[in-house]
Amino acid sequence: TYMNRYWVVRVSLVADIGRVCLRLWFTSPQELGYQWVNSWGLTGHAAGEVHEPIGIAVAGNEVFVSDAGNNRIQVFDKTGRFLQQFGVEGSGVGELDRPMHIFVRNERLYVAEYLNDRVQIFTLDGESLGVVGFSGSDAGQFDGPGGVAVALDGRLYVADFYNQRLQFLSPGGEFVQQVRVKRVYGRGFSTIQRMSISCPMET
Repeated sequence: TYMNRYWVVRVSLVADIGRVCLRLWFTSPQELGYQWVNSWGLTGHAAGEVHEPIGIAVAGNEVFVSDAGNNRIQVFDKTGRFLQQFGVEGSGVGELDRPMHIFVRNERLYVAEYLNDRVQIFTLDGESLGVVGFSGSDAGQFDGPGGVAVALDGRLYVADFYNQRLQFLSPGGEFVQQVRVKRVYGRGFSTIQRMSISCPMET
């Protein structure tokens, strides 16, 4: 869900037979509930198609989607028209490996990379500005980061999944603090009960 002072965009990803739909609802403070507006997307690897889309962020009139199975970020307008894509599979700067949840702040796109154990920062045009973190369990290191959020002052909040914690980092990527998250067990495997991040909305 993307929120600012005036409106909300809520997106759901719906798996169908041979199709993944990207559904958007727009609402204003005066309206009750949401109204279905549009959907787009087909399962595949070509431009505009998606394979396991996980994260979404909105900046202006552009919708950014982390196409995790294709190891790329795709950009659409709000009608679903494909605009551009960036990222290829790999571990170098500008490359992605299982991009998960994403966040836009101050004209920058922050991407949590689940298999590269880092957060990569891009311009909205797809140029990599560098990475934060690397594999490990020490402070400032990650093991399967699944989510990232950025506060108004630039501080980073990272959901460090397999290390069972939330890490707080300075705008420059230095470790500040961590909060442990409870692990629960069931169905033959262990998982984190809940790991969500919220930041102050823009004013």
